[in-house]
Amino acid sequence: MALSTGSDSEPLGVAVGNFDSDSRLDIAVVNFRACDVMVFVRYRSQPFLSMTTYSTGNESRPQSMAIANVNNDYCLDIIVANYGNDNIGVLFGYGNGTFMDQTVYTTGNGSKPCYVAVGDFTNDSW
Repeated sequence: MALSTGSDSEPLGVAVGNFDSDSRLDIAVVNFRACDVMVFVRYRSQPFLSMTTYSTGNESRPQSMAIANVNNDYCLDIIVANYGNDNIGVLFGYGNGTFMDQTVYTTGNGSKPCYVAVGDFTNDSW
């Protein structure tokens, strides 16, 4: 099965997670040229029937992403490295396959972040 991200979207990264708490894996794709994240949600035994696009900002040029429960609410979130806007964006998940609009955290003027990583860097179980 092929999933379309649209012409000239230039997908650079893909991540898999259970975004809607149904025990089935869903797919997120970060699109460099389209400056967005696409989330493909699978329902029951059906193929991916739902696709939602989330903007990462005008000229953001997202490079990569990671999936994690950033705010400890038991819902997966999407973390995006926005190369063009010198920031990291977080799309906080609702746990039903949808996400809030991106919350932006600056990485400094000219930093051009390319990759993101998640982990428990402070050893506090988060």
